[in-house]
Amino acid sequence: MSKIVETIQWKSADELYWRPQEISVHLTHLVHFSRLKICFKSLSAADLNFLKNIYTKSSKFLEFDAYFKKFISSEKLETLWGPPKIQMDGNCWFFKCSNRKNVLRIKCHFGELNFINFFVFDKSDIPIGTVLLS
Repeated sequence: MSKIVETIQWKSADELYWRPQEISVHLTHLVHFSRLKICFKSLSAADLNFLKNIYTKSSKFLEFDAYFKKFISSEKLETLWGPPKIQMDGNCWFFKCSNRKNVLRIKCHFGELNFINFFVFDKSDIPIGTVLLS
């Protein structure tokens, strides 16, 4: 995998779908994709915070779906981002994007197989009463 992520094809690709096998690559090799659907062995709160910081500044990012078996963290997401907005299909946080027209929603569901979704959408479509975080 270390050789693949250095190729021009990898660096030029816009979308990545890597399921059901787990991908073994550092997150820095994934942030140029606009859409991703992948599996990991594990993710941490620091990993998710890293992605949040990248995606709120990205002009081309659209969506990232990740499934992972283990959530490794010494910090809880609530400690990093504050209390989530509770929804039927998971806990959500909403962040301002640097372009001011968009919002990044991060939705987490923790269970036997953990799931996280990062999704950018128009600010006018945020649910009523939602607090936008920086």
